Amino acid sequence: MSTPSFKWAKVEKTMVYSPAFQDLTLSARRVLDYVQMQMRIEKIQVNKSTKARYVCTNKDEITIPYVALTNKPFLMANGAITRGIDKLLANGFLHVIEQGGSKKTHVSIYSIGEEWRTWKPGDDPVELRVPYRQRGFTVKISTQKE
Repeated sequence: MSTPSFKWAKVEKTMVYSPAFQDLTLSARRVLDYVQMQMRIEKIQVNKSTKARYVCTNKDEITIPYVALTNKPFLMANGAITRGIDKLLANGFLHVIEQGGSKKTHVSIYSIGEEWRTWKPGDDPVELRVPYRQRGFTVKISTQKE
């Protein structure tokens, strides 16, 4: 596994103090750390008279490969990764752009969400992952007659 090429990751203070972040489990915080390390933050300056801004350029292209999280430094189990992603979806930190899993190399693509700013404990989940459908030889045909 290659380590990210960036020397820093952007974490907002308002995020850390938000009720949505305080509600996260340890596995969700580890997955969020990985997501923040995958964000490409670039310095954008329109012209010389304006102040430069830092903008995330891959906000809608985040992938979370389980292989990266099961190795060092995270050392997470597959079930913990799944629960972490589900918690991040429920609290508004992530959104599913494309659900993966239809074939071996088909990965899920996520986008960074902003709904965590208004989420409070007791609110409904912002987004839930769609359960996988049974495909191919995993479909069991009922042989019983009704």
